Amino acid sequence: MKCSAKDLAQLSDQLCRENGLSVIEYPQEKSVTYDKWQGDQKQLSHRDFLRMAIDTALKMQPDGFDALMKMLEELGCRIKHGAHISIRPPEEKRFIRLDSLGAEYTEASLRKVLDGHHVHIPKIPQADYARAQVGCLIDIEQKLREGKGRGYAVWAELTNIDTKAQSVIFLKENHIESYAELEAQIESLRSKRNSINASIREKQNRMKEINRQRKAIRDYGRTKEVYEKYRESGWSPKFYNAHRQEIEDHKNAQAVYAAMDGKMPSLKELSAEYDDLRTQLQNEKTELEKIKPQLTTLSHVKYNFDIISRDHLPDSLHMDRSQRVER
Repeated sequence: MKCSAKDLAQLSDQLCRENGLSVIEYPQEKSVTYDKWQGDQKQLSHRDFLRMAIDTALKMQPDGFDALMKMLEELGCRIKHGAHISIRPPEEKRFIRLDSLGAEYTEASLRKVLDGHHVHIPKIPQADYARAQVGCLIDIEQKLREGKGRGYAVWAELTNIDTKAQSVIFLKENHIESYAELEAQIESLRSKRNSINASIREKQNRMKEINRQRKAIRDYGRTKEVYEKYRESGWSPKFYNAHRQEIEDHKNAQAVYAAMDGKMPSLKELSAEYDDLRTQLQNEKTELEKIKPQLTTLSHVKYNFDIISRDHLPDSLHMDRSQRVER
């Protein structure tokens, strides 16, 4: 049985309905391309993360301000009490004052919300809580086994809904209709990436060899006279000790010439080849930098599709998926 992007879209719609989120019932064909959609997104800031965490925790109706702070701690935040409460998001080095998040997020405002005297109006962050790339679904069960609390689980559920929606957008905008097509695109990009990496290594090795040859040409000319005198001295140890470096440089240059059977290109030819390789190398590195995020996104979408299939699709489809050879 064919597993398509339509299956994933239906699963995403079902999850959105179950969590009270809107669903686009009749999507229009005209849409912004995924590349442009990606380019319009800004990085989620630490302040936006805190706002999103507080918004999510408030939906759980915590029993007071202390319970709200406890939920934030379960998300991995650190709370610092004092004249002004400050919060340090996970993996952030600095604390952020609660009242710097906006009027809706001050301690006084949040206490009013929790006491039922005020309606909380979330502030829309610059990034609209969207990431520049499609992320990976959070394995909530694993996180709970690691000791994460109920607050984290609810936040992760909401984050996963957003991630699934991003995955659907990516599949639709890139006209990927089946799991096989998704795998094929991943394999194609990996093959292209590996080919470019091999080409880059080949060019880098050749550029190193060119530098070695150019050095040999310069050293040979620079030390030729000293080496001839050394030979005329009958290989005198005294002369060798007095001109050790020049003599060794000349011997090394001779070895490079010998490896080329005496057919050494000119410095001009070698420099031209080096410049050409450097230009090609820069172009390939630029192309590689474009492939990396594409491959990362495709791999994330595949991972998400696998998780959704594992958790939601019928056993027959799950068995079919498990029999695939993982690349």
